[in-house]
Amino acid sequence: MYERRGCGRGHPVLRVQSEVDRHTARQGPGPDPRVQPRPLPPDGEPEPAPALPARRRAEAPDLAWGRRAEAPPVHGSFAPNDRMLYPAYAYCEREDFSVVFHCGTSVFPGSTNRYADPALIEDVVRDFPDLTVVLAHGGRGWWYDAAAFITLMRPNVWIEVSGLPPQKLPDYYKNYDFGKLARSMIFGTDWPGVPGIEANALSLMDLGLEKETVELILHRNAERVYRLDAGRAKGSTAS
Repeated sequence: MYERRGCGRGHPVLRVQSEVDRHTARQGPGPDPRVQPRPLPPDGEPEPAPALPARRRAEAPDLAWGRRAEAPPVHGSFAPNDRMLYPAYAYCEREDFSVVFHCGTSVFPGSTNRYADPALIEDVVRDFPDLTVVLAHGGRGWWYDAAAFITLMRPNVWIEVSGLPPQKLPDYYKNYDFGKLARSMIFGTDWPGVPGIEANALSLMDLGLEKETVELILHRNAERVYRLDAGRAKGSTAS
């Protein structure tokens, strides 16, 4: 599937179903089951305590495919700064896992959009200064400025742009130095709900960014943040 779309390597997010996922699944068919990517290990997804088996969730991924855990507060209806989640964050910080937060509005029935507020995630970043945090969907909706500010302020925070039309990124983040912010971005797709992986990548390349910045967005930042390669350097490349 990835090769057909001009993508040399993909890192899908496979989640334990939340109630929002189950509701959405009841509304209609999902992706064609005949179209399957190469089997890849799932991400570890923290769930709200007391059902949170923090250590087991975080140890679930095959480390050859990176160290990351996903926290979907909008779909799981929990605040990302809930202190009951802190044991999971502490484990991820200690074991060098990045945590990917759903940071943007969702139109799926049952979503709790107030939990996508980057200010709630900033509490986590403050309390776990060595934890690498990724803001998936980049503050989509009415939090673009907050997501950009936190990313530029905190060297261990990154913006992931899945679900955002690449050609609109400069407008979404127009109140900030887009060239600087772009160096802390990670490419994502929200597949299959996008025009196409290749189409989005080409659109990103048409933004007039420096070649090095485009490479950072398309693969180098992901390799670094998700520990996909041998390099384990921490921190944002923004400067």
